[in-house]
Amino acid sequence: MCVYTSVTVLITVVLGALLLSTGGFWKKIWLIFTSVLRPIIIGGIICYLFLPLVNQFEKVFNKKKEHKWSRAVGILCTFLIVLLVIALILLVICVTVYQNLTMINAEGIQSLLNSLQTNYQEIWDFIMEKLESVSGGPFNVTTVISVVTAGVKSFLSSLLFGTIFGVYFLMDGKHISTYWMRGFRLIFGEKLHICS
Repeated sequence: MCVYTSVTVLITVVLGALLLSTGGFWKKIWLIFTSVLRPIIIGGIICYLFLPLVNQFEKVFNKKKEHKWSRAVGILCTFLIVLLVIALILLVICVTVYQNLTMINAEGIQSLLNSLQTNYQEIWDFIMEKLESVSGGPFNVTTVISVVTAGVKSFLSSLLFGTIFGVYFLMDGKHISTYWMRGFRLIFGEKLHICS
């Protein structure tokens, strides 16, 4: 019993030391894993949200007899409706912002900024101090712009690949679930499948 406990503790210490000494390597692996996993999660969310609408379109196209293309047309119609809704929302936002901007003149903006600077100087100094501590030096607008640009680029690429995964899940969702169930049966056996 003592030998077993000593060996377990020794293995745990060795594994902990290896993890600490190769921290950068595991951090890179984790970043790669999350960057690959993020579009799959987004695709699953898109599939979950759009599946009822796709099924309704498929039923409409399969009223008389079943067609092979009905699922693809249903997915296309669903994405067209979603894009149309997003375009309408963006149009309403742009029109509202434009109407509000036409009512504001340059003198009003300047007076507003001056009043904010005089009234909230302490808050402004605190924000600038925090930004300088995060950036490790004097606050630079270009660093903020580069960070924001990288974040937007990462989000858009994840959204693009997530949409591709979502379309794939919507097209072949039944086949994917069948393959997964076969894999679970092969790994865990029939008894676990029957119990579930």
